[in-house]
Amino acid sequence: MRTFVAFIGITGIAGLGYRNEIAGQARVTLADQKTKTGEISTLNLPDGSEVTLNTNSAIDINFSSNERRIVLYQGEIMVKTTNAINAQFASAPFIVKTKHGSVEALGTRFSVRDVGDEVLVNVYQDTVRVTTSSGTKQLCSAGHSLRFNPIKISPNSPATLSDAWTSNMLVVSNMPLTDFINDVARYRVGTPVLKSPIT
Repeated sequence: MRTFVAFIGITGIAGLGYRNEIAGQARVTLADQKTKTGEISTLNLPDGSEVTLNTNSAIDINFSSNERRIVLYQGEIMVKTTNAINAQFASAPFIVKTKHGSVEALGTRFSVRDVGDEVLVNVYQDTVRVTTSSGTKQLCSAGHSLRFNPIKISPNSPATLSDAWTSNMLVVSNMPLTDFINDVARYRVGTPVLKSPIT
């Protein structure tokens, strides 16, 4: 009986994981905006801000008078916020929502990249506020980057990733080989990705 109960429990957990994976695939398929592998696309947002989707990325865009929200389902985006040209959005915070937490723009230019078990944030102008799913908060200013998962945020470190991808270029300077391989792999179908967890 105990063996049977254990089997049912394991089967239930496996089934839940499978359903979550299917749900995630459905969200990507039905996303407002998405790019294919190797494709880069720039969009003008209703408030006058700009978002650029990197290769194989998917987002939803939800703007209201209470909040300007981008939901990142997969991939990477570059966000360039601006003072809202539409009075409707003048006091609405600008937030990028991910599966591990959120990134709030404090008048800035920054990128958010979903790398599976964590999210990578690079700030190129001004400051962002990161809040994990569990409520941990941390600021990150221009020239710095951080990684976060639902519980933990890494210390701020000098930004190592270039924003050259927004101009269809890959610029590398003192980049670890693992990171370089991962960057190249994102633009090719079927290339394995190496993980570098938070330490």
